[in-house]
Amino acid sequence: MIDSLSIYICVGIIWALAFEYFCINKLEEPYNAPFVNRERLWHVLVWPFNAGLFLYHLILEARNNKDNH
Repeated sequence: MIDSLSIYICVGIIWALAFEYFCINKLEEPYNAPFVNRERLWHVLVWPFNAGLFLYHLILEARNNKDNH
């Protein structure tokens, strides 16, 4: 149980760091601000949901860009 929880938290930390890096470097004002600790904790705890939404919208955006060109 502790091993599974540790892996879940570690993956969540990696996700939160990667997502924050993406947001800071790829988004425009005012969305490119660093996360506060509350946002980081949220992303660590519910990372499967956040990662799924991110990937879903990334694919939609890529598909829309492909159709428009």
